[in-house]
Amino acid sequence: MKKIKFLYLIIFLASLGCSEDILDRKPLDIISEDVVWNDKALVDAKLNGVYQSIPFLFGEGNYSSVTFFQGYYEQFLGAEGYNRDKGYAKAFEYGNLDLSGGCLEWWEQGYAAVRIINDFIDRITASTAPAMDAAYKKQRIAEVRFLRAFAYFTMVKRYGGIPLITKTTQLNDSKEVLFPKRDKEEDVYNFIQSECDAIAADLPETYGSNDYGAPTKYAALALKSRAAMYAASIAQWGTVQLNGVVGIPSAKAQSLWQASYNASKAIMDAGKVQLFNKYPADKVKNYQSIWLEEGNVETIFAKLYFGKGTIFNNITVAQVVSTSNPQQDGNATVPFLETVDEYENIDGTPGKLDREAIKTNLYTMAELWGKKDPRFHASIYTQGTVMFGKSLEMYYGILDATGKLVTSGAVNGKNYVGVDATRGVAAPWGVYKFLDTSVKPDYDAGSKDWIVFRYGEILLNFAEAAFELNKPDEALNAVNQIRTRAGIPALSAITRDAIRKERNVELKFELHRYWDLRRWRTAVTAITGDYSCFYLNLDITTGKYRVQLLEKCTGINRPTFYEKNYYFPITPTRISNNPNLVENPGY
Repeated sequence: MKKIKFLYLIIFLASLGCSEDILDRKPLDIISEDVVWNDKALVDAKLNGVYQSIPFLFGEGNYSSVTFFQGYYEQFLGAEGYNRDKGYAKAFEYGNLDLSGGCLEWWEQGYAAVRIINDFIDRITASTAPAMDAAYKKQRIAEVRFLRAFAYFTMVKRYGGIPLITKTTQLNDSKEVLFPKRDKEEDVYNFIQSECDAIAADLPETYGSNDYGAPTKYAALALKSRAAMYAASIAQWGTVQLNGVVGIPSAKAQSLWQASYNASKAIMDAGKVQLFNKYPADKVKNYQSIWLEEGNVETIFAKLYFGKGTIFNNITVAQVVSTSNPQQDGNATVPFLETVDEYENIDGTPGKLDREAIKTNLYTMAELWGKKDPRFHASIYTQGTVMFGKSLEMYYGILDATGKLVTSGAVNGKNYVGVDATRGVAAPWGVYKFLDTSVKPDYDAGSKDWIVFRYGEILLNFAEAAFELNKPDEALNAVNQIRTRAGIPALSAITRDAIRKERNVELKFELHRYWDLRRWRTAVTAITGDYSCFYLNLDITTGKYRVQLLEKCTGINRPTFYEKNYYFPITPTRISNNPNLVENPGY
C-alpha cells in the first residue's frame, strides 16, 4: 500500500577465488532474515511486500493468481447492474452459491496474508538491532496490525466466525494450533475493534510524502466504524446459529452501534478530513473529482495505483465499448433501470421513470434525465454524455419516417446502432464514476487510487448508528450534509429507509451495496427478482428517442438470493483439510 519503491538488492563479488571453503559460503544473492530485521531500509522493503500481498485492497478479488479489481462483480451481485462478463459471478447471483463455494472467495488468500503479517510482527518485535528504535518498530507494527484487522474483517463478513490466528504457526505446533476451530463471529468482530483501538494511538494523523498511502489514526477509526456497524447490524437483524459461530446476540446490538457511532464521531470531531467541495458551482464535476483528484480532503485511506500494469482498471472495465481495448472489456457493469430510478430529481421529487408514459412518448435526453441528482450524471454515462472528446451515441434501433423500427443497416445514412452502444445488452449507459477520461484508454492502465475509506461513508455510518441509538437529529444532520454537497434538497425528517437510500446513492458502485444488503438481512427480497433494461430508439424525424422498455432484461436470468447466502460456505475441501471446522448453516 505504501508508496515505497521496490528495493532491488544486487551483491557484487569481485573475485571468488579458489579456496576450499567456497562450498561453505552462504548464497551471495540472498539476504538472510537476520540481516533484514536489523536494517530499516530492508524492513521497509519487506513491509512493502506485505502491502502488495493483500489483494482485498484491490477490490477483494483474485484473478488467475494475479491481483485484479473485481468490483464490477460485486456491483452485479448487489443488483446494481448487469455484468457483461460471463464468468463466475453471474452464476452465483442466480441462486447457485452452493456447498462448493467459489464466489468472491477470500479464505486461502486471507490466511496467507495473515501468516505474512504475523511473521512480520514476530520478527520485528524480536529484533534488538540498535537501528530498530522503539518508535519505528511501534509504528510499523501498528501498520501491519491494521492490515491484519482489515484482512479479518474481509473474511468475517463472508464466512462469519473464522479461526483467529495471531501468531506464526510452526509444523511442530500442537494439533489444536495447526487445526484451529472457528471462533465465534462476535469474537472476530471484537478482535477487529480492539485492534483498531490499540493501533489508533500508535498511528500518526498524517504522513509525509515518503509514507503517503499508509494507514493513519483515522484509517483505524474508519475500519472500526465500519466493522462495528456490520456487527451491530448482524446482532439486530441476524440469527445466532452454531452456538455463536455465526450470528451475534441481539443484546449486543446497542453497544456495537455505540462503538461505531463513537469511532465515526472521533473522525468528525478531529476535523482532519471533510467532504470534498472544491467545485461547489459544478456539482457533477465536484462529485466526480473525489476519485480523480488523489489525496484530497475527503480521502481517509486509499489503495495506490501507478499506471500500466497495476491491473486496477477504471479505464478498461468502465469505458464505453467503442474505446475499449479489446472491445469486450468495455462497459463491464451496465446499470439496471431500477438503479437509475434510485436517483432523485434535483427538486427532491422521485426520479423513477414513468413506465406507462414512455410506451408512447418521444424524449430528448434533457427530458429524460435533465432534472436528475447531479450524482447521477457524475456516476452514469449515457446517450449524449461528452467523453473522450465526443458526444456518446448509445442508441439501438432507428424509427424511420413511417415509425417502423429498423434494427439493421442504416436510415438516411445513420447506422441503426450508435458506435458506443453496448452490444447485446438493452441499456444505453455505463458506469462513469471513477472513470478518468483525461487518459487515453489502455487495457491495464488504471492509475487513479482506489478509495477504501472516505469521509462521506463515515457520515453515513454515523447517521445509521445515531438513528439506531435514537438520536434522529444527529442522523438527519449527517445525511443532510451529504445531500447539500450533492446539490439536492435537505430532508426535514429522517427514517431508516431514508438513511439506507442515501447510502445507496452516495456510495453507488463503491462496493458497499452487496455487503449492506447482507448485513441488513434484506438481500433475500432486495436482490431476488426481475430487473428492467431498455433500448433507446432514435426517431430519425425528430431526433428524439423512444424508450423501448424490457421489464425483464434479456440475456440474464432471474436473480435469486437465499437465506443461507448470508454466509459463504466453508466448503468440503477446507473442512477435509481441517476437520475442526464446521460448515455454515444451509449448505
